[in-house]
Amino acid sequence: MSTNENEAVFDILTVREKLEYLFTVFERQYKELYVVGGAVRDLLLGTEPSDWDLTTDALPEEVEQWFDRTVQIGKRYGTVTVLLGSDEFQITTYRTDNQYTDGRRPDSVSFGATVEEDILRRDFTVNALYMDRYGSVFDRVGGLADLQNGVIRTVGDPVKRFAEDRLRTWRCVRFAAEKAFELDSKTRMSLDFDPDTSQVAPERLQVELNKLLLAPKVNWGGYLLVRTGLYPSLLNRILPGVQIPPEETLVDTFARCLYLPEKLNVRLLSLTTWMTREQRIRFLSAMRYPGKTGAQVTAMGDCLEITVDSGSIPFKSAAAKLGIEGIDLLTSLQEELAGEREDPEMLSAAQRGRFRIREIYAANEPLLMSELNMSGSIVKKFGYAYEEIGEVLRYLLYCVYEKPSLNTREALTALLADMADKRNKDEQDTGRAGDPPVYQWADASETEADVTDGDRSDPAGE
Repeated sequence: MSTNENEAVFDILTVREKLEYLFTVFERQYKELYVVGGAVRDLLLGTEPSDWDLTTDALPEEVEQWFDRTVQIGKRYGTVTVLLGSDEFQITTYRTDNQYTDGRRPDSVSFGATVEEDILRRDFTVNALYMDRYGSVFDRVGGLADLQNGVIRTVGDPVKRFAEDRLRTWRCVRFAAEKAFELDSKTRMSLDFDPDTSQVAPERLQVELNKLLLAPKVNWGGYLLVRTGLYPSLLNRILPGVQIPPEETLVDTFARCLYLPEKLNVRLLSLTTWMTREQRIRFLSAMRYPGKTGAQVTAMGDCLEITVDSGSIPFKSAAAKLGIEGIDLLTSLQEELAGEREDPEMLSAAQRGRFRIREIYAANEPLLMSELNMSGSIVKKFGYAYEEIGEVLRYLLYCVYEKPSLNTREALTALLADMADKRNKDEQDTGRAGDPPVYQWADASETEADVTDGDRSDPAGE
């Protein structure tokens, strides 16, 4: 019978009150329950946990019976997620792991272990601490000392731990970046021993890379990721046949992230500045980044060399494609690259571009085709059809980019009339219709949607 008689009450309880409720339920069933892992670690470091993992001697089937709302993903490995209001609590039965053959998960698990035995299967000592309902912390593997000394160390033999689950190699480095911790010497040497993670799903590596890129010590995490061979190994697998830059260059792509805004898209672009457009797309696709993220990074990469000194048309086209926040992020990266290249002209152009884009927005200068005081139906009346209409509208937009005062119905209609006269004259002289005089700046990758579907707010932000 469920002990969760009134689900609505959980909407007004705090996380700590929900935890107290969980402890009460398990005590009434004469079962043990401890908070374990990252939640204990974060509490001891003075930060609020983002996830709550607990461990118990109760079987998964028992836990399911005691609560109305549960999620069974992970039940095979003893984990049941209990939902209380909007919060999730992952509760895992004490277990021992049997043989690993896929380098990711145990082939099977055995329940009936003690909490002390359960702790020994965990990855790192700082994640192997457990705490009872009264706040007493228990340490069987030296995690408290490692936490105090700022050290990441595996529980037991690091070679064995990493062989069991290859994702642990990346998690190890990511923890170091998030907490500014050192790696224990044996743990570090084991990373160098075998950096291959081909057995790990790209989505899981992506999660670790994202957290590392946004970590307070991203430069330290990047250094470890490169020097241990983990990142070069990944690049060689994703981009076979591509010349990977020297380790120093790869380290720099992470190090400059420390000085960029904490936005995933611009930091991903920093990692891929040495790649071609095609290689960047292959990398993002192989790492299973969402289409929106891939499009943002690719669009910013396409505009990487564009500054206010490139001229009104390319600069405003970039602004239309990226939005004001996207341009801000881009100029931040351009400033860092200018410093690395010792290029004062690029630095000045990037800084002036930051102010220029604000002037454009403040003056409400048109950036998008939808902001033209002209419509396709009017263009059609002047004898243009199908794709010609889009080309003419693009030409008019570029004219307005260079001279914003032209954005009136009268001025644009006059331009159309001149174009039509020229078209008719060309037709009389050559016997065929003349082409609309469109600008040829846009690169081959730019599509009509790049200009027409822009957003003045934040199309390139995260």
